[in-house]
Amino acid sequence: MIPNVKIIILSIVGIMTMVACERVAFDPGIETLNEELPVVYGVVGNHPDYRTIELTRTAPYMDGTEVKTIDNATVTVSDDNQTFVFEHTANGRYMAPEAFKPGVDTTYYLNIELDGESYTAQSTMHPPVNMHSLKVQHDRWEDEEDDIYEITGWVKDNEIEDERFLFKYTINDVAYDSVQVWSHYTDQLSNNLWL
Repeated sequence: MIPNVKIIILSIVGIMTMVACERVAFDPGIETLNEELPVVYGVVGNHPDYRTIELTRTAPYMDGTEVKTIDNATVTVSDDNQTFVFEHTANGRYMAPEAFKPGVDTTYYLNIELDGESYTAQSTMHPPVNMHSLKVQHDRWEDEEDDIYEITGWVKDNEIEDERFLFKYTINDVAYDSVQVWSHYTDQLSNNLWL
């Protein structure tokens, strides 16, 4: 009787193995997901270069479709005391008014009215971290003749937790203002420490 039980168990395991190994094609259906959704890009701060919000629409990544700009939205940024209307200038760009002077430790609320929909976000502007020192040297992994340098900076992180930092670069007064060359950092592992 025991040999029959072994055969039954082996048969069940064999059937389960065949069912568990069935190959299924993965199709995320990304061709139908793009509905020209709104995309918001903006870095708003107390520096004059950070006073613009750009609105575009999603586009297929692989077929070279030109990104459409959004030129008919109402964009406002407010704090607890006042609301600032960002003026549409061109090509989906909305510029802060001259009176907009953001301050540290203030929470700002972004509101975008578009096609009968309302999109909102909020963020608090924390104190900046101050650069203590910089060190520039030839990249140790490259040839000395190459013009590739390693730049190391030291800063003291603020006591505020879960801060995020964006580093942009300027070389010989030319700003490298592209997402591809920016550095992003979060202080989850180094809060209130020297970096």
